[in-house]
Amino acid sequence: MHPVRFSPELKKRAFLIYFFIVLFSFFTSSSPSVNVESFGSVIVLENGRKKPIDTYARNKLLQFCGRQRIAGQPALSWFCRLLFDPSRCDFDRVFLINDPQVAQTLGITPQKKRRYSYAELSEAADAIERYYKAAGEKTVGRLSAFEKEIVRIYNNLLEYRNLASTYSFLLPVEEFRITDSDSATEGSLKLSDTGDAPSYFDMIQMNRFLADNMMRIHRLPADSFKPFDRAIVRIVKKMYEIGAFTQNPPPHIIPLVDDKGEKWMSPWGLINEYRSGSVKNPVLEQLIKIRQAYLAGDQTAFDNAAASLRSAVSALTFEKAPPDPALEIIYNKINSFFIARILLGIAALLAFIVLFTNKRALFAVSLSAIIVAYLLCTVGIVMRVLIMRHPPITNLYETFIFVAWATVLIGMILELLRIRPIGLLTASAAGFIFLHIAGRYAAEGDTMGMLAAVLNSGFWLTTHIITISLGYAGCLGAAFIGHIFILHKLTSSSHKEQLNAVSRAVYGVFAFGLLFTVVGTVTGGMWAEQAWGRFWGWDPKENGALLIILWSLIVFHYRLTGRINGIGLSAGAIIAGILVMCTWIGVNLLGTGLHSYGFTSKGAMLLMAYAAFEALFLAVSGFGLLMLKNRNAAKPHVKNKQAGVR
Repeated sequence: MHPVRFSPELKKRAFLIYFFIVLFSFFTSSSPSVNVESFGSVIVLENGRKKPIDTYARNKLLQFCGRQRIAGQPALSWFCRLLFDPSRCDFDRVFLINDPQVAQTLGITPQKKRRYSYAELSEAADAIERYYKAAGEKTVGRLSAFEKEIVRIYNNLLEYRNLASTYSFLLPVEEFRITDSDSATEGSLKLSDTGDAPSYFDMIQMNRFLADNMMRIHRLPADSFKPFDRAIVRIVKKMYEIGAFTQNPPPHIIPLVDDKGEKWMSPWGLINEYRSGSVKNPVLEQLIKIRQAYLAGDQTAFDNAAASLRSAVSALTFEKAPPDPALEIIYNKINSFFIARILLGIAALLAFIVLFTNKRALFAVSLSAIIVAYLLCTVGIVMRVLIMRHPPITNLYETFIFVAWATVLIGMILELLRIRPIGLLTASAAGFIFLHIAGRYAAEGDTMGMLAAVLNSGFWLTTHIITISLGYAGCLGAAFIGHIFILHKLTSSSHKEQLNAVSRAVYGVFAFGLLFTVVGTVTGGMWAEQAWGRFWGWDPKENGALLIILWSLIVFHYRLTGRINGIGLSAGAIIAGILVMCTWIGVNLLGTGLHSYGFTSKGAMLLMAYAAFEALFLAVSGFGLLMLKNRNAAKPHVKNKQAGVR
């Protein structure tokens, strides 16, 4: 049997048909019937911070799958589907499982992109819960990588279910149905007009009726219960079970303000606490209308209900009014740090090409990309300051983006000083690396979380964080340039002028880092005096800063006295970079010390990989430089021997 062969023209037609089918399915399946942007500016409370739903949705999707878009749609569109019509999200691959072996152990077929749907995880729910309970018997520090992944998956799955159940109080519950119409008439129990079983919300509105009947039934002997009485008891029991199970899950979108202060509740929390009194809550009323409009595809009704909801919230008298969400929504849409990271990655690639080809056009493109990326980082940092109303000092994420911004600035200064193409490489590659690391920390949750009380201490803290971050940027920038110097020495040791220029760059940037590390450490002591009542307490973070200063002083002492040259200075800068990363990230892994606001479980593997790479680099390059030195030392001997033969 001969294989079927298609003509090129038929192949072309088939491809065009397939292309238009895919294009049509993309536009028809991914475009929501209702534009949900008006809902994005509604305020929600999470971990003490009032933020727009748009931010909340992005953080949740990032937490679940490490992305801010799903199937080409923004996070807000996915989030609204999950809230208003959760069954449509069952097959969205929103759950990230980092290790394919974890998926295999749970009985799930591993996927190339490591993302899985709720439907897939639901089938493995029993196995996930079993492994989760086993992990719960251990302390966090003793959990294996497998167990940590299981805990993360379980928590994400639980939070997903809570979000999907936000409006479940409106869904029919079969246990609330009274099938005997005569019994229903006898008790005057109104059933749903649609013929569906009543919902929990329907029964809440009949709370008074149910309570009166329960008091009547309580006085009756058990053998005299009528079918209607037994139905009432069944309904009330089911309502109690549902209320006890749901409590007050997120999202906390309904504010309540009274003489005692303010509290934020979810729809379920409001209903469970205030019962029939929740029915007339203006915010809950508008939330229900928003869902109805979404399911009906009514854009006008959706936008009107969202506007009415915002008006109902703004009419409340808060002790501290919720922020205007407009700027934060713009910040989310710009996504400046993500775009800057892409531009810096492209610039780094072009800078490496320029290093070997010296093409002016590529140099101009790389420099332009770096300038645009720097401006985007600047805009992003300024917007964060305006949104949070304090300097960028909340968490490790912000220190990484600030250090990325500083290293790009250092690289551009080197470029202005005509130290080329070291300036391009430093600005682009180092900036890209730090923004990439920051992106990993962003997956932990809201990067604009509430400022810890210990951090809210004004001038000295702000000065400390900014100066110590500049010190970190200087030391790490010097370490990066140190790599370039050593590689340059190994590959083209005859270019004395270029080597001297790179060595001066290492020296200058390293000195910049030392200066600001000293200033940052001193101002940190002044802040500690205010916050904790002592200037110095041998805290791990303080010890790390002291180690950086002492090591840097040793390197500079040896350099100034001529005991080491450019190679020794570069190696010293690389070791200083290791000390900076250990102080910056490593101390946060210890779980001890007063700097508890910065603790994180992430970064251990990153830190170990970085330290191992640097140790290997120093060992291999040291061996290579030694071989190069021996070879150069042998050349005069060979020349003299040849001259003697002549």
